[in-house]
Amino acid sequence: MIPHLIHQTARTREIPEKWKHFQQKVQDLHPGWKYTLWTDTDNETFVKQEYPEFADIYFRLPVNIMRVDVIRYLILHRFGGVYMDLDYEMLRPFDLTQYRLVMPLEVDIYPEAPFGQLGNAFMACEPGSLFFKAVIDELKANPPTSADQDPVAVTGPLFLTKIFNSRPEVREGAFTPERIQFCPPVPKRGKDHRALAARPDVYAIHYCHGSWRSFGLLWKIKSRVEKTIIRVIDPLPHD
Repeated sequence: MIPHLIHQTARTREIPEKWKHFQQKVQDLHPGWKYTLWTDTDNETFVKQEYPEFADIYFRLPVNIMRVDVIRYLILHRFGGVYMDLDYEMLRPFDLTQYRLVMPLEVDIYPEAPFGQLGNAFMACEPGSLFFKAVIDELKANPPTSADQDPVAVTGPLFLTKIFNSRPEVREGAFTPERIQFCPPVPKRGKDHRALAARPDVYAIHYCHGSWRSFGLLWKIKSRVEKTIIRVIDPLPHD
């Protein structure tokens, strides 16, 4: 059974203003659940105390986003519960606690992920999860060593997907919700958001902020102009 714990991570306790509404909303939807915001300092202490044999690997990871990926696996393995990124908006309470592992699909089928690609922005499990034990063991055996390695493939969603698909013994009691349930198309307008919120099978929306990615200047300008226009015509409820 998945315990009533919610985990999120951030550099410090001062999270961006745009995500505070989502942070509060998930707590409001889950009264009685224990909520923890793990900061970088908390994470460092946690790894040293709870996974000392993994600490050297953790601190030597060549890119910070890899540590951001890995810490969530360690926290879930140790405590269980629900992990979600700060740019996740919960629409209704999480009620899938009867499973041992919940790993929503994030991307539809493509050659490198013939069964669909799992996400790592929203995950849930029981403490001591066999799946996350396998994930940690694989990282111990083959830790990323170069900043040139693709985080998605060596610590992120594709990495998790390959382990999940190749290790049937760690999938016992697992549920992989369809993409629409936890990672629907990102709404750009109010009407899109209202349509998703009205669907009983949609639990949450991931806004895919991807702050670790590098976007070009023209893309950033175009995106800002589009968002400004939409805020005037048909804004999202949190804009």
